[in-house]
Amino acid sequence: MNKIFFCFFLIALIYVPAFSYNSLILNMKTKNNNYYNKKIINRRLIFNTAAYLPLLRLNKVNAEVDNKELDKLKKEAERIQEIFDIQKEQFNNLPSLKSDNLNNTFFDIIETFKQDGRKGVVKLMDNMTPTNQLYGKTEKDIYNMLHDTKYNILLNNFDSYSIVDIVKVDDKIYDYEIKLRAPYQKFLYSGLQFTDISDKLDKNNMAYILMRWTMIETSKNNWECDGCYVITQPPSS
Repeated sequence: MNKIFFCFFLIALIYVPAFSYNSLILNMKTKNNNYYNKKIINRRLIFNTAAYLPLLRLNKVNAEVDNKELDKLKKEAERIQEIFDIQKEQFNNLPSLKSDNLNNTFFDIIETFKQDGRKGVVKLMDNMTPTNQLYGKTEKDIYNMLHDTKYNILLNNFDSYSIVDIVKVDDKIYDYEIKLRAPYQKFLYSGLQFTDISDKLDKNNMAYILMRWTMIETSKNNWECDGCYVITQPPSS
């Protein structure tokens, strides 16, 4: 009996510490694995979050670029709309009676002056009333007369023009009020006075003058220029 008890004692003495050691090792591994897995999860979370940060910044940059492009498009649309409104107003101001030949003759004269001063003189001579002060003079004389006065601006010295108003005096007479645009210094070099030039510049830093041209129907549906002059402008308040 004592031998049997002694054998059980030896077996317990050998296996119990081993079991406890293995349990301890297994428990430590489990804890370490949990800690390791937790570290892996945390690192993955940080890595995944960091991976999206450049995308968030990129989206912000793209949004800023889109806003700038949108602003440019809005400004361009406003500019085009302004041009459209001006053209529409000019079209609506065209006289309804005999407008084709009248307008064609007038615009042909102005456009030719804009492109080439000497050709403009010839075009004017071809469409001039007998009561025009320049009637009967030679091309050279007319060119020199314009060149030596403030009407030198007509000799290809203005950048653009537009219709301000068209006034029907009677069935055979129409007055065209037009606006000629050019840099302020260019007007001064052409001999224009300060009172002739608007002191308000437009968006393109261009000044302007106003002119009135009189067109007369000398025969049926035949329109000619009876003269023109620069309109003095009051100073802006």
